[in-house]
Amino acid sequence: MSDGLTKTKLDNQLSILLKETRHAPVATLWAWYRAGSRNERDGTTGVAHWVEHMLGARFKVGGEPASSLVARLGGIANAATFFDYTSYFVTLPADHIEIALQIEAARMQGYRFRSKLVEKERTVVISERQWLENEPRNSLFEALLGSAFQIHPYRRDTIGYLCDLQTLTARDLRDFYRTFYVPNNALLVAVGDFQIKTLLSRIDELFGSHRPGPRPPLVNAIEPPQRGERRIVIDGRGATAYLQLAVHVPEALHPDFPILVALDSILAGAGSFTMLGGGGANTTSRLYRALVDTELATDVSGSLIPTVDPFVYVIACTVRSGHTLLEVEARLDEQLRRIADRPVREEELARALKQARARFVYGKESVTNQGYWYGWSEIFADYTWLETYLDRLASVTVEDVLRVARTYFNEGNRTIGCYVPTGE
Repeated sequence: MSDGLTKTKLDNQLSILLKETRHAPVATLWAWYRAGSRNERDGTTGVAHWVEHMLGARFKVGGEPASSLVARLGGIANAATFFDYTSYFVTLPADHIEIALQIEAARMQGYRFRSKLVEKERTVVISERQWLENEPRNSLFEALLGSAFQIHPYRRDTIGYLCDLQTLTARDLRDFYRTFYVPNNALLVAVGDFQIKTLLSRIDELFGSHRPGPRPPLVNAIEPPQRGERRIVIDGRGATAYLQLAVHVPEALHPDFPILVALDSILAGAGSFTMLGGGGANTTSRLYRALVDTELATDVSGSLIPTVDPFVYVIACTVRSGHTLLEVEARLDEQLRRIADRPVREEELARALKQARARFVYGKESVTNQGYWYGWSEIFADYTWLETYLDRLASVTVEDVLRVARTYFNEGNRTIGCYVPTGE
């Protein structure tokens, strides 16, 4: 235990991370499973996300939907599926943390996946899939991943392929659940106004009887180095063109990762580690000035995500009406060559690091976000990654930025995706 934080395991190998904080009478509980689209087999894509749907929106405790129970107590609950994990969280007034514990203990084992309920949810997940297909940026990103990765399961988006969503059965969902929703493949994170000793004792009472399962199958796929630029072009309805560029980058544990964070901040503005951007204002970034201020594009963003295995850094642009994909690509090329040809200025790096630090600190202020970050860090590394991140970011130098730009921003390491509107 250190600084109000305890990390331990139950006898059944359920990992537990508890952080005591007295800033507000609130507590959050997160359940993490190392079970994302990365862990799916061909033919069952989308199963991790579908299981999350069944255990999220449709999950009941004592005959009442868990989300309704939480809302009635003044709390919030949600769930998410990503490449490397599935997570569930409940945030409540601290004196109701017992409810969150009961929900997660029930969710971990024993769900039956009745065929009738599975069929009801099939229309929901297929509708979600079809909505994403009709959103140009999402359909382009899916095609970009499929081209950038040839072997690794990161080539598949978490929603799954339509052909698999049409044929998955209740048994497929049940098998995935029984394989991965076991205590020895799970992590429980709680942050908030509670006593660690008391909470740990209650966790042992509720979760200690859950039986561990066999070790889930490992993901051993290693994406080979890319040998030459790849290009994907898709067309679709609408009047707007989109450009996305992906370069292979290392996993979160790699020493180059904080340097890539600095590069992202310089190029596209400090991000929030979310898919396809989602950062704050980036009007001082190089790409904003080169593409948006010159009215070649209506927006530009960067996406750098901490992952278990090496992933991609993505730059996404929306082409302004009256201009072409070729114009935007040429200007983007110019900026990427520039950052790899000569060092950035010390003051530019200092500003970028300050923005990245502020964005990160702001993103983990609430107890809910702290639970998220402690849990996610444990998935791709461990909680010390989170606690030492700002120190590693502060140590980035001008020489580091130039070296990493030259290493990863070369034409042979990139995939370009273009969405060409048909005008319909």
